[in-house]
Amino acid sequence: MNIQRNRAPMRGRRTSNMTTDTRRTPLYHHDDNSGPATLSVSSAWTWRQSLLGSVAAAALLAGTGRQAAASIPIHDNCTYPAPNIMLCQGDQASGIAIQAYENIQTLNVNELSANIAPASAAGIFMRSHSTAALTSTLGAFKIITFGDGASGIDINAPGGVTLIHSGEISTSGEEADGVRATSSGTQDTGGNAGAVTIDATADITTTGQSARGIVAESRGNDGGAGGNVTVTTAANITSTADGIVALSTGDGSGDVTVDSTGNIIVGAFASGIAATASRGYDSNSGAISVTSLGNITLEDGVSFDQDDRKSARKSRSGGQAGITADGGSDITITSTGDITTTGDGRGGIFANTSSYSKGCDEECAETTVTVASTGDISTTGHNAFGISATSRVYGDAGDVTVDSTGDIHTLGDNSSAINAEAYGNGPVTIRSRGDLTTEGRGSNGISASTNAYGGSATIEQTGNITTQGHGAIGIEASSSGNGVSITNTGDIATSGDGAAGISVNQERGKYAFFNEPVTVTSTGNITTTGDDANGIEANNSTGDVTVDSTGNISAGAGSSGIVALATSDFFGEDFGRFEDSFPENT
Repeated sequence: MNIQRNRAPMRGRRTSNMTTDTRRTPLYHHDDNSGPATLSVSSAWTWRQSLLGSVAAAALLAGTGRQAAASIPIHDNCTYPAPNIMLCQGDQASGIAIQAYENIQTLNVNELSANIAPASAAGIFMRSHSTAALTSTLGAFKIITFGDGASGIDINAPGGVTLIHSGEISTSGEEADGVRATSSGTQDTGGNAGAVTIDATADITTTGQSARGIVAESRGNDGGAGGNVTVTTAANITSTADGIVALSTGDGSGDVTVDSTGNIIVGAFASGIAATASRGYDSNSGAISVTSLGNITLEDGVSFDQDDRKSARKSRSGGQAGITADGGSDITITSTGDITTTGDGRGGIFANTSSYSKGCDEECAETTVTVASTGDISTTGHNAFGISATSRVYGDAGDVTVDSTGDIHTLGDNSSAINAEAYGNGPVTIRSRGDLTTEGRGSNGISASTNAYGGSATIEQTGNITTQGHGAIGIEASSSGNGVSITNTGDIATSGDGAAGISVNQERGKYAFFNEPVTVTSTGNITTTGDDANGIEANNSTGDVTVDSTGNISAGAGSSGIVALATSDFFGEDFGRFEDSFPENT
């Protein structure tokens, strides 16, 4: 017999000449899922190996006189209940690594007797040429990793990944994610990626640079589309990079769904939850749904250099925020916890849908962006909004709705409490029942705008609004579409120059030529103390203006209580009229 058994590097049984990549690639990592290229073992051999176990299978191979051209893994305390299935129990302290050539599609890990704590590799690593499913129940034990690129759990399969995990995870290396599941399209799948599903409980902590908490990615390649991505977690996540990343991308994408009930704390250049569903030029994008019940905190955290900053952003296209959702179809965000952010450009909630795809007109007509937030939101940096919801589409599309009941407080410049915009013909609707406070220049309490394709703007505010910065308007609405309606029952106070209490501007747009009304109804008190800061100002170049104010109005120097203008810019004809319930300078 001539048996060649030069094993590949394995946790727990390592050869003296084993080498380890010292860069950020985890041990056993193969981006192409190919496994060792020198393996020459038939499918019959793999089936027998699965039935008999590694040691017995090696003996069987020796009995046939066949020479193995590559390593034969031996997995301590693991058995093969059926073909393509592995069960690992007991002592797995050195970690578990499944290579694609082993043809294992289902891995079950339970009844452990020790922590999974490899010296430099991933805790559980799995590759498959088809699909991969992991169910790991750690009980009282944990996954602890130390090396760069050594994620707690790392699974990749082109046909799709299902990961169900219970147990605490901590990593300390750079780019060592807590849980990572990826499906990447291959030639065998036509470039299409499979669905990725993660269900994780128990706490996750990462302390190395660019190390994310939970990552679920479905990446289409060579013209293929991404699949559906679903993340369900009750874990409390503490991470230096993004807390949860859910991404579907390619030439089209699947639906992306995130349901998180735990608290999330992240460091610099990171989002609490980042959900992305990209659209190809001539293909569809899946819908995005994010539900977050826990508190989200964005801290300053680790200070990255430029390369690390780019790495931290590599899995999402949106901005940094407590919650970001960026796609080309419907977006729904529901948040009930408090969101606190520190640093410039780090908002509370960011939702954006955009599409410039060929032939998008009919499909995109149903596109909506909906944000519902009941928790308090606080931001401290410049360009750090409380809530921002935007629809940028090609042609007729794009309803945008924001419903907020919590208090929102922003400190920086250009950091409005609530901002909603529609660039298609869909309407913008904002309902706010909490108190809104901004302290920076150009930081409005509420801003709503629609463009020339015909959308209307509607604002309903019942809480109080306080702004302190130059040009920081209490409520501002602009439309080139189908009119503006504002109803305010709270008190509004502004202290900056040019900071009106309520400001409305209706212009003639592409599909809004005449008779697009502007209506302002306010029952709260309005106080402005800056120069050129009117209490209420309403301008309409397409139709009527109606202002009904029953609260007290006090305006600053060079300012008026109410200014209502119905002007004409349509063939020089004056067809508008205005009505107000108070004379100017009230």
